[in-house]
Amino acid sequence: MPFPKTETRIPFNFQASDLGEAVVSTDGKLSVIAYYATPLAVSRQQTYVAIITDTQLQNDTAKIQWQINNLDTTTTEGVWNYTPNDEGPFTLNVTLRDGTNATLNTVSFKQIVVPLNQGLENLIVQDNAIHPVAGDPDTSREIINDMLMHIHTIAPVDSEQVLNRLLFGISYTEALRTPKNERERLIATLRGHLNNAHASSFFQDAASGAGICKIRPEILAMTIEHSGASLIPWEDLPINDAMRQAALTRIQGTLSVLDENHQIDLFNLLRFPKANLKSCKLVFDNLRTRQFGGNTYDAIMSNNAHASKIIQQFMIGPSAASTITLATLIRYFIARMVSYLWLQVVSHAPTVPSASLGIAPPPTLFGIPERIPELTYIVDGGNGFINQANQYHDTYGLDPQAFASLEGLVNAIRAPSSHIGRLRIVGHVGLNLTGDANLNAAFFNGGPRIITKEMLKGFGTSDEAGLRSILDKTNYLNPTAPIYQDLTTEMLHVLRHMNPTTLVPFSLVTSRSLSGNFQQFIFACSDMLYVRQATITANGAPITNAQRNNLRNALDMTADKIQACLVNKPVNSRIVTNLELENLKNAIASITPIQITYLSRTPPAFNDLTSPILAGLRKANSPELTPFSLQSGSVPQSMEAFFHVCSGIVYVTHIPVNDFLFNGSPLTAGQKKGITG
Repeated sequence: MPFPKTETRIPFNFQASDLGEAVVSTDGKLSVIAYYATPLAVSRQQTYVAIITDTQLQNDTAKIQWQINNLDTTTTEGVWNYTPNDEGPFTLNVTLRDGTNATLNTVSFKQIVVPLNQGLENLIVQDNAIHPVAGDPDTSREIINDMLMHIHTIAPVDSEQVLNRLLFGISYTEALRTPKNERERLIATLRGHLNNAHASSFFQDAASGAGICKIRPEILAMTIEHSGASLIPWEDLPINDAMRQAALTRIQGTLSVLDENHQIDLFNLLRFPKANLKSCKLVFDNLRTRQFGGNTYDAIMSNNAHASKIIQQFMIGPSAASTITLATLIRYFIARMVSYLWLQVVSHAPTVPSASLGIAPPPTLFGIPERIPELTYIVDGGNGFINQANQYHDTYGLDPQAFASLEGLVNAIRAPSSHIGRLRIVGHVGLNLTGDANLNAAFFNGGPRIITKEMLKGFGTSDEAGLRSILDKTNYLNPTAPIYQDLTTEMLHVLRHMNPTTLVPFSLVTSRSLSGNFQQFIFACSDMLYVRQATITANGAPITNAQRNNLRNALDMTADKIQACLVNKPVNSRIVTNLELENLKNAIASITPIQITYLSRTPPAFNDLTSPILAGLRKANSPELTPFSLQSGSVPQSMEAFFHVCSGIVYVTHIPVNDFLFNGSPLTAGQKKGITG
């Protein structure tokens, strides 16, 4: 089996140490390169790559032995992963063997393992912090524990602080956007393409960038030189999307016919984290020379327009125009450059260890962390607090999105197909008179701007509890009365007179107390009757038919949910059926205001007639549920109205029973007695 092509070359004009921490055999034919430099953090995966530059040695090598203490692994390829679980020094011995197991070449690689950066871990565990220091935990651990030594080597803090921040900002942001496992899968795919002579597939899959800084292969090929010239000519790309895509397709064709060695060199510069960071610097150096006349990084990055332009061109390729099209990500890069994480961790990181594996003490860290979110939503408030929140998140490149309702927020966050690692929701919260916090946003689209604790708990319990929490902000889980005016007594009296058979299955033909789910069912029916018949106002005006239908639908759903809990369950010691419950619900729904008025009490007291007349009173919020002959707004009733009522009583008292029809049927003696009593 031939040795993989991707492990046969050190890129032109580069040394093994430019790709990562490396050891080279005494004859120079074998190099073992580690992705990450010592000291390694415990429990962080390390990757080693064996590169054989001698053709004969490549042909003779049948397997590679990787040995650390008692761990002894053999592979047929030159890539090996190792995760150290113990702190302290260790030695990796790498041996090339032929088909007879004879040793062909060997190197020893010494590294040391230390704890995870404790200062960073201290920041991460402080979950309730409000200042941006620790950032995303997984990304921060990767950059601080794995990459930081390379960043400091390529751009020392003391002499090249702005460039150091630039490399930190880009590597952090790209690592956050593309997690390590996804980057590794892409590198493995690209490696397979080149080892199987599928160069066109390699450049298609790498088109959006690869490696820790997500470098695009075309801009890298325009930067890396061989024999005094870049691998492909420098070319400013069009701003127009269609024209740009056409140009990139043409360039990919040019890359796919490059000399195979150049293609392998590009891959290895993208693959190794240190080489990727170094290539990132070379690309920025090239852009700085071509676009800004070799001006200093301090001068470029202190100018917002220039900083935006150079970052944009690194991301999508060079262009002559200065139009900024990627403002959000550019702000995010710049935010990382000036973040507290850089100030408190990166700038205090240990220096590069000496050859004797001596390491500096861990840095002293300060500040309070903030878990940097992948998505940020801010309530559409328009007040000073919300304006400041938007300004803060814009400044730090977090690209906040506005939402007006919880419904809209849920619809927005379920749109992304990928996993959301951390979500931030910013709102304006106020305290009500009882000291409970309310969020100043609508629960549903078009609703009032208030979300209460009861609403959240209600919908967390069930849909019916959630609906009730919106309609009635008290007792939403265990209501002791209907939401609206309690008509329970009145409507049961009506049914006892008009339709007693519907009450028989529930033993309610005679008066008795209600309890449990059945009581909640009767309350829901009472609310449904009220909403069907009464005058209901919203903001001082009667609700529209559409609003009334919405209320009815909500109450219908609540009643149906409770009804489902009662089917085939005992009510007053008897198992009830769905049909019996449905009949009772329909009978209650058919009750009219006149029936409520004249059949609800047995017998009505004299004051029930005289008090509304003499005081001009009406039942609160329910004029349809009082006798029309007793209503005249807020004007006190006259004696004439009183005598109209008296006349009605005399009429009902003296006419024959069969001559008084009610819903098309003669009035019963009991009903007549109930009216005139």
